[in-house]
Amino acid sequence: SVRDKTFTVQPGAIFKNSSSPIIIDGALWVLGSRDDPVVFTSLKDDSYGGDTNNDGSATSPAPGDWSQIYFSPTATSSSISYAVIRYGGARSTGMITVDSARVDVNNSVIEKSAYQGLHFIGAVSNLNGLTIRDNVGSNDINGGIHLENNSRVTISNSIFRNNYFGIVADGSSALIDGGGVDIDGSNEVRTSPPGLLP
Repeated sequence: SVRDKTFTVQPGAIFKNSSSPIIIDGALWVLGSRDDPVVFTSLKDDSYGGDTNNDGSATSPAPGDWSQIYFSPTATSSSISYAVIRYGGARSTGMITVDSARVDVNNSVIEKSAYQGLHFIGAVSNLNGLTIRDNVGSNDINGGIHLENNSRVTISNSIFRNNYFGIVADGSSALIDGGGVDIDGSNEVRTSPPGLLP
């Protein structure tokens, strides 16, 4: 847990998790780079940082191997840039959940969540340069992005591929198209009212 402090993550850092959420009650600044992203992934994921759990090929990563990065209502303004975040979403949680806070996410890959890639609850965010893919879910609020409870999110220059739903937004939330959003035919966009994005 990061409480009442600013936690800064430098390029190339790799965080592997097997269960517990990462709870942010202060500020989180993830400062990856194009050539050296910051990675949040499963303990079983040998593609980043090697065979950390020392079991050879006995285990493989899967959606839901760990929980989430949770920004609580006491979190202060935060930012994630040039990150790869994958294989979370355990226990019906968004892999990144922003609860009544402000978190911007830029130039990152959000993939292979068992529930939602990004979940905004009364939150504010600018999303730019994201690849959101393979977030598998299994019901009508699962997939790439879920907005609820008066969230206000602007999304630009982002790609959606092979999510259960691309975007789901309730009637109280504002989803703003900043341009350059590429949502293929396998990614339904469900907004209320409909048509908030093409």
